[in-house]
Amino acid sequence: MNGLLILPSYTEYFHLTTATVGLNNAASWIGAIVGALAMQPVADVLGRKRGILVASLITIAGVALQAGAQHIAMFVVARVVVGFGSAISNASAPVLLAELLPARTRGRVLGIFFSCFYVGSLVSAIVNYGSRNIQSTWSWRLPSLLQFIPSFLALCLLPFVPESPRWLISKGQDAHAKEILYIMQGSAATPNTENDNDSTSAAEAALRDIKSTMQREEAAYPRNAWRELLATPPNRRRLLILVSFGTMISTLGNFVISYYLKRILDQAGVADADAQLRINVGLNCWCFLAAAAYGDTDNQAGIYSTIAVIFLFQGFYSFAITPTTSLFPSEIAQYKLRAAGIAVFRFFDSGFGLLCSFAMGYAMEGAWLALLPC
Repeated sequence: MNGLLILPSYTEYFHLTTATVGLNNAASWIGAIVGALAMQPVADVLGRKRGILVASLITIAGVALQAGAQHIAMFVVARVVVGFGSAISNASAPVLLAELLPARTRGRVLGIFFSCFYVGSLVSAIVNYGSRNIQSTWSWRLPSLLQFIPSFLALCLLPFVPESPRWLISKGQDAHAKEILYIMQGSAATPNTENDNDSTSAAEAALRDIKSTMQREEAAYPRNAWRELLATPPNRRRLLILVSFGTMISTLGNFVISYYLKRILDQAGVADADAQLRINVGLNCWCFLAAAAYGDTDNQAGIYSTIAVIFLFQGFYSFAITPTTSLFPSEIAQYKLRAAGIAVFRFFDSGFGLLCSFAMGYAMEGAWLALLPC
């Protein structure tokens, strides 16, 4: 959305105002809020893999609507659908990783998982920059359409990804779970060897450990996942952390940069669209690879200071917060509460994201200045 808002063809086609800019930004959060209500049933009932499948199909449908949008209402509905699909994936994908990976690598990989958000942002920024000179609505329709690629890749790769052994065990599919645990030992391609026997023994031991842990959890937490979140003091503390963390990540200030970079740059004196798109590319490079870029106006000291602070803030946020958004919610709760806990986290993240989508647009227009005391 940062890139699209910089493109004149996009803003002029929809005749955007402060209200409709906020609505376009908020639409994906509306979908995410609704999707948060479906996260736990989809991930726990259909399974982690099918959850990713459902999320990918929904997202592709939303992308098609967005790319073909003829008016603002169609664009907003499309963004709601994309937000809903993204929410489902945010429950299924990190949970699947958490339940497949061994403890020694789980934290590192889950941290990398959401950090790759910036890979997508960087690609998006480059695509927007490359499409800026297309003399038609395809300058914004093409970046919208290319959003289908990650979901398409997920659909292509999903047949080769194993299901969560914990989910399979919870559904009584112990033999399938054991096969996956065996494959995860890394010796499936060398049967009838000593390594193969070791892997089989390790898979059987892992299966017993997982079943034992799940049985203890079931005995300790016999109610449904939503009731258990409130049933005991430890779980209430987990719930408090999930609520506060979900609220925090949308209210630390990064939201303004993520959705209203154009207005920040306008106010700083960088009004040229090409310069703004270059800064958008550079900022995403910095967030993932610590690169930099800047614009050019008369007030050089003010410009450089503003952009330097933006880069510093985003760098620290990316280092400290971004990796934990997929790692912490997945790790803090037991198996039975994991999907429900992530749903709570995402509900509050999306709720405050929705609030900021509207509030920040008006705040940056100066509409709130009249409400402040002299």
